[in-house]
Order: sequence, then C-alpha cells, then structure tokens
Amino acid sequence: MSETEDPPARQDDRTSLRNDIQRLLNRPWMLVVVVLHLGFLGIPLYWKTRYSVGTRIGIIVLSILYTVGAVIFIIAMIRYIIHVLETL
Repeated sequence: MSETEDPPARQDDRTSLRNDIQRLLNRPWMLVVVVLHLGFLGIPLYWKTRYSVGTRIGIIVLSILYTVGAVIFIIAMIRYIIHVLETL
C-alpha cells in the first residue's frame, strides 16, 4: 500500500457514509426539507436519488418553481416595505 492510498478501514467508512447519505436522500420527507432550503441549488442532489426519471424531473421542476416564487415574494415584500416607509 502506498502512502497516498487510504487504509481499507477508512475506505469502508467512506462507503458506509455514502450509503447512509443515499438512503437518507431517498426518504420523501428529506427531499421536502432539501427543496424548501436549497430550492434549485439542490438539483444535482435531486438527480442522485433513486426515484424514477419522471419523479426526479418533477422534483426539479417543483424546486425551480418554488425558488422563482420565493424570489418574487421576497421582492414584493421589499417593495411593499419601501412603499410603507416612503408614506411615513
């Protein structure tokens, strides 16, 4: 074994961690949490799930729509606050 290779135990830990993460990603509630927090930034993560291609595309479209809606809502609220402050 060369100095740059990891010992087998460390590789097993990494494989186990990857498997745990993959299992976690395949839970519907986890995807909801990720979509709500990452929006469209999570697209690479959504694509790695084991759901069907149609479901993954649906999740991606939903995340894009959610992100666009959230940005529009934030802009609208900022404009409203500015409008209220100008009328004071």
